[in-house]
Amino acid sequence: MLVLASPGDETAIGVFDALRALAGGEAVRFVSGEQLALAPCWEHRLGEGRTLTRVRLADGTRLDSRWIGAVFNRLQAPLLPHFYSASEADRAYAGAETSALWLSWLASLPCRVVNPPSPGSLAGPWYPLPQWLHLAARAGLPARGYTFSTDPRVFREDGYRPFRMATTSSGSDEAGYEPVQAPPFARQPVCLFEPVDGPEETVLVAGERRVGGLKDRFPTELDQLRALAGCDLLRVSFARSSATGDLLVTGATSFPAVEDSESISAIASLVLEGMETAA
Repeated sequence: MLVLASPGDETAIGVFDALRALAGGEAVRFVSGEQLALAPCWEHRLGEGRTLTRVRLADGTRLDSRWIGAVFNRLQAPLLPHFYSASEADRAYAGAETSALWLSWLASLPCRVVNPPSPGSLAGPWYPLPQWLHLAARAGLPARGYTFSTDPRVFREDGYRPFRMATTSSGSDEAGYEPVQAPPFARQPVCLFEPVDGPEETVLVAGERRVGGLKDRFPTELDQLRALAGCDLLRVSFARSSATGDLLVTGATSFPAVEDSESISAIASLVLEGMETAA
């Protein structure tokens, strides 16, 4: 089994340790993106309906796609230290080509990959918040209302607050969005979200396993969301509607950061389950 992640990824480290305890130390290997990027030998062959990948890392470790039993994938955009002195255009080109290689490798593996790559993200589907809310509604979950406007001065749902795309990740309660602080509002594209109250609650979805205070709520709908999103591992956030007090989905992610033992155990069991299925 492989755990692919940054060396500082506490979730990946926790899952790696749990897998070693469950399957034995020799059965699991932690490989960082930098190790993959600096590997002296990559062989990736596609043809006749088959794909074969062999990688030799700098420390001599060999990875063969035929003998990998399961993967916990937390790879992000590749960092390429050997291109740091190159021009910006060359660094961007090298990063795009490396991402394409890794994506093709991960997508072609015959074993379970948690989570599989998507065209927009190596570590699983990356969706903006409105798309997660749309998927949640399609899955039958009660989703937070939202709407778009090119001018918040003339179109505002009653009680809805205007947000714009965030320039930084800090200070934003709505993933990828930050509140528009005025009035008076300037003319600009905004997303208006239904108001919610109280602390946010989350549920971790790891295949058929659930972790969190809401783990017994919406079992069928959460399975449907998992299917629509195309991944086995999700964390879904809920809050209470300011108007009705009902639970509403307020967001989701396919890249959950968790450190509690119950969540780590659920993820490790999901990965190990893929190993047993392959066997």
